[in-house]
Amino acid sequence: MTLRTRLCDRLTDGDDNLPLGLTLLCAAIAATLVFPLAWLVIEAVAVERERALDLVFSAGTAEVLANSLLLMAGVTGFSIVVGVPLAYLTARTDLPFRRFWSVAAALPLVVPSYVGAFSFVSAFGPQGEFHEALAPLGVERVPEDETHRYGVVSSETVGEGLSRVNGIVEKPKPAEAPSNLAVIGRYILTPGIFEHLSAIGKGAGGEIQLTDAIARQLAEETFLAWEFEGRRFDCGDKLGYLEATVEYALHHPELRDAFSAYLSDLDARPRG
Repeated sequence: MTLRTRLCDRLTDGDDNLPLGLTLLCAAIAATLVFPLAWLVIEAVAVERERALDLVFSAGTAEVLANSLLLMAGVTGFSIVVGVPLAYLTARTDLPFRRFWSVAAALPLVVPSYVGAFSFVSAFGPQGEFHEALAPLGVERVPEDETHRYGVVSSETVGEGLSRVNGIVEKPKPAEAPSNLAVIGRYILTPGIFEHLSAIGKGAGGEIQLTDAIARQLAEETFLAWEFEGRRFDCGDKLGYLEATVEYALHHPELRDAFSAYLSDLDARPRG
């Protein structure tokens, strides 16, 4: 007797108690589907009212909504195009491996797309395991008296070494700098940046500044800043260029021994 037959017999006999294993499986599937939505609702409630309104009525939100509707229509249409012929083939013909095709055709409908989206956000979001790969701005803490040499961001922390950018200004005076988090010239930007670059005029130093374009794009998109870990050399500075040259020579397999000996000899020479 099949599981379906047993279930039908129980319901016919007035026994509404399903097998424990099946009940737990159904509960697990239901929880899996509901949890992402619950998480989104909790996160949305935590957002400040003014910030929520800005996000809801921003151009970026409208674009996401339009793309989502197009995706929904496309997936629905594709499911009909694929599902209807497969349903006919598996039910009305002798198609080999009919059970396999029945399950394979139903999987995209069984697992809603937002579950996959939740998994993606969990992996690549602000607190995900791979968030560093998507952090669009590389930043480094610099001495406060050096902020006039860099683009500097104002931000709020969302994870270890990661923050959400609220503003960015090019080469601010130390007294006017929003923080000491300096952009170090490593960016992952969306194509929309080119529209803003073409719209802005000359900024600090009489040049078109990328930071000015990013500041405009902040009104449309969310930017993250990842605090750089490691040693960086500012080769736009004379001392930084010399330091980079020395460090490179000391790590070069063909130069390090001879160059290290030279530095030792140089250090031993009398100053004067």
